[in-house]
Amino acid sequence: MLNNLLKHPDSRMVCMDTFEGGSEHIRDTTDMASVHEAFFRNVGKTGRSDSVRVLEERSDTGLLRLLQENHEAFDFIYVDGSHLSTDVLVDLVLGFRLLNVGGLCICDDYLWEG
Repeated sequence: MLNNLLKHPDSRMVCMDTFEGGSEHIRDTTDMASVHEAFFRNVGKTGRSDSVRVLEERSDTGLLRLLQENHEAFDFIYVDGSHLSTDVLVDLVLGFRLLNVGGLCICDDYLWEG
């Protein structure tokens, strides 16, 4: 996916994840340390690690950080974090403030009933 999103040499990506997992990961005993390692290993395989900024924190905190930094706006925002409606709403409101006019925001797990 990264190779398809970062086509232009100046393209950049910001990812936010606590790598702690959610309730669904606790129930199925997912080894989140392995998920963390796999994420960075996969990013490294693309040869574009220098184009990816990872904020290992909650998305609400990370999005506020980007707003405070006056981070340049994004053309594409993909929301796939908490499955709690209030968390998703916060991600959307903060993300919208960072989205370019004409940009695209996609929400994953819209109908998730975990």
